Amino acid sequence: MGLVNEIYKSIQEAYWKTDDLTGKALHFRQPGPPYDGPEMLGFSNLAWVRLEPLTEEEIAAWENEKPTPETRKLAQLFCTGQFTGHTAGTKTYHPTSEDWFREELAPLVDSDFGILVFEALRGSYANYRTSIGYLGTEADRWEEDWIDPLQLLTRLSHEKGMKIFASMRMISVQYPMNHAPIARAKHFHEHPELAKRDRTGRPLTGLSLAYPEVRAYWCSLLRETLDYGTDGLQLHLNRANPFVLYEQPVIDSFQAEHGIDPRELPESDPRFQRHQADYTTQFVREVKALVDEKPGRELAITFYGEPHKYDRDSSPYHPIRYGCDIEGWIREGLVDYLMPSPTISLDFIRTWRELGGDRLHIWPDLMPRTQPAEMYARLAQSYYEAGADGFSLWDGERRPQRISEWAAVRRLG
Repeated sequence: MGLVNEIYKSIQEAYWKTDDLTGKALHFRQPGPPYDGPEMLGFSNLAWVRLEPLTEEEIAAWENEKPTPETRKLAQLFCTGQFTGHTAGTKTYHPTSEDWFREELAPLVDSDFGILVFEALRGSYANYRTSIGYLGTEADRWEEDWIDPLQLLTRLSHEKGMKIFASMRMISVQYPMNHAPIARAKHFHEHPELAKRDRTGRPLTGLSLAYPEVRAYWCSLLRETLDYGTDGLQLHLNRANPFVLYEQPVIDSFQAEHGIDPRELPESDPRFQRHQADYTTQFVREVKALVDEKPGRELAITFYGEPHKYDRDSSPYHPIRYGCDIEGWIREGLVDYLMPSPTISLDFIRTWRELGGDRLHIWPDLMPRTQPAEMYARLAQSYYEAGADGFSLWDGERRPQRISEWAAVRRLG
């Protein structure tokens, strides 16, 4: 199949799929909602279709190369901005057809994808029929014609032999309020006393993990998702950090331990960074305890695997600078899957593999989102050689459209 790629401005021929066409027809249509807006112009377009009959030998080879449970080592991290509106400001969308969800899962079927990581919670905005979160409308009321995405995707994933993890990023309020409803952050407005604070004591736009009430609230939402029968949870700790700053409990506990006010230190002070990371670890402990309430469930965490593009600190990089004590989590057995993004040092992978042994899954992201198939393969090989045992794809729902790449990605297990 040839595709006009809006990014490369070229036509690329690629394998689509093998199928028995007996009694079937091939239909073409323009993308439907929510993929028919200007923000989706990067999606590829169809140029032509070529049908090639297989020989008996080719059919046998295709059968032998089908995915097995041992090759299902890929996770799609499904961003639900097309439902809630993206943080840059787009419309909301609530699917009303089961077929819409089947089409979303179609690229993962008969591939090496073993886990769908569905972003069920963008802050308190829930992509399911929540009783304690926020539903994203002025009325904050579930409409009867909406399909519950988490309920349906849990059923469909299990039908296709995949696990499903419900994920959460701790988005909070935004000023000015020009990107509603994703920026309304209803729970934040109800509890301004729990906000993060800068050195001067001014409240910022996110909730602080230093407060037990905040951690308990996030856990209450995550517990709702586990009740759907999902296979685990995933935390997007590569967003919304730092998770604590200069709230009074942080100041008091740091002074008690180190005898100095943290506001007198640079933010890069390793003692303060580790102190901040301790609060994140406490939250991870509480989420792990929640997962362990239901035997067989697992916990995955995505975190920054390299300095953020806005971080100008030239000191040696370590995830602790973003509030994540990976080695501590491994030693305590708190996490089942590490999914660093966008890239990660091979030395870190080797260290974590040695610490975690075979029990730990290290599934780094395959970035950038757009790269030729051979680059995907070389990157995967380097990660495998360092000790990774699978891969994750941030914004994975946006990658199948570039089918020349996807034909390789779907087999990297």
